[in-house]
Amino acid sequence: MRIDIDHEIWKKVYNLVGKSAYEVLKWKGYVNFAIDVSVA
Repeated sequence: MRIDIDHEIWKKVYNLVGKSAYEVLKWKGYVNFAIDVSVA
């Protein structure tokens, strides 16, 4: 039973983290691009 509950929680966490990670990566990519431009 506990495994089933953990799995449901994990799926919810994964969905939230997955979306957040995508936003963070997008943001970091933009920051890295800005740094590259300012250095160049």
